[in-house]
Amino acid sequence: MALKSFKRKLFLFEMGDIVIDVLLMAIAVIGLQYFVVSAFVVSGASMEINLHDQEIVLVNRIGQGKYILRNEHQLVRGDVIVFRPPIETDQYYIKRIIGLPGDQVRFDKNQIYVNNTLLEEPYTNCARNESLAEFPSSNPSPCTYDIVNGKTFQVPDHHYFVMGDNRMRSDDSRTCFMSANTTQCPETETTHFVPFDNIVGKAWFVLWPWNQTAAHTHNTNFFQKLWPLDNIRSIERYDPLHSS
Repeated sequence: MALKSFKRKLFLFEMGDIVIDVLLMAIAVIGLQYFVVSAFVVSGASMEINLHDQEIVLVNRIGQGKYILRNEHQLVRGDVIVFRPPIETDQYYIKRIIGLPGDQVRFDKNQIYVNNTLLEEPYTNCARNESLAEFPSSNPSPCTYDIVNGKTFQVPDHHYFVMGDNRMRSDDSRTCFMSANTTQCPETETTHFVPFDNIVGKAWFVLWPWNQTAAHTHNTNFFQKLWPLDNIRSIERYDPLHSS
């Protein structure tokens, strides 16, 4: 009888250890997801030809937004970020930083000037039309900025001016993150900008598919998609004012 009681206590002790291990693992996973890295699925064509619909992007959350180790100075012009817009805060957007806090962003004759310096845009689909045939969902038309031509935006402190790389198919800071065809921006000017607290993190890697071609074909072997980590695409930052 004493032996059975001992075995029962030993079993309960071991089960308790397992439960504690599972709880600690769950806490670690949740902490990793909310404070270190998160995975997001790209929806839509607003970042083509660099990021495509249904690609899985790994986002670095360290130092961003309202979480621990906040550091606004980690963000630089040209970073691709995931954030919640100032209006529909239950949605996530992915765009490229064009204007930093204190910057002046001006649109003139379909060109962009940041602090009176012409913006170079080799990352946009406008500048790389030779690649559009591979991705037919991209808009092949030249980039125009009719809705904001002649406008100047002064980026407030702790805010960012962002745009999609696919300029003709992106709802971004130009339109308060709403469709320019259906809605006018609210009266408050701050809706054009992304508050630092709304930023989830910087886009880091494309986890899947491994290359741009794989996103649009079905010929890649499953294991080729799953294992070759050397083929994971990094998401490059490009500072359009300091490209040399």
